[in-house]
Formats: sequence, C-alpha cells, structure tokens
Amino acid sequence: MNQKPTPTCRRLLALAAAIILAGLYILTLLFAVTGNENTMGMLMASLFASIAVPIFIYVFQLASKVFRKGNFHKNHHKDQS
Repeated sequence: MNQKPTPTCRRLLALAAAIILAGLYILTLLFAVTGNENTMGMLMASLFASIAVPIFIYVFQLASKVFRKGNFHKNHHKDQS
C-alpha cells in the first residue's frame, strides 16, 4: 500500500476540533453543576454544539473529498455512463 503522509494543515485542524470538543464537554459539565439562572439554556446550547460540531466536521470533510479538484467531474461522468 502506498499511503501519503497526512498534511500538517489537516493535523492542525484535527487538533483544533479535538480541543473544541473537549472544551464543549467541560463546559457542559460546568453548566450542569452551576446554579446560574441561565444554566439550562447554556447547557442545552453546549449539548447541541457537542452533537452539531462533529457532524459539521464530518460533512465538511466529505464535501472536501467530493469537490476536490477534478474528483467531482470524474465521479459525475462515471455515474452517467
């Protein structure tokens, strides 16, 4: 198998996504135990973001693979034949 090394940009984006998700989980825990009047709204927003962010990252990666230069046109014409 001939595998290409992972680009530095992709590694940095993966690290940033991991840090964001870890921060969201920590914030979710903090919002759950604090007694602020806005706690429930912040908790719901944090839980939503904990689900939406990974889905958004997955969709973005999938779209970048499909629309990478030349891939979309090759796959589109192959499906029509």
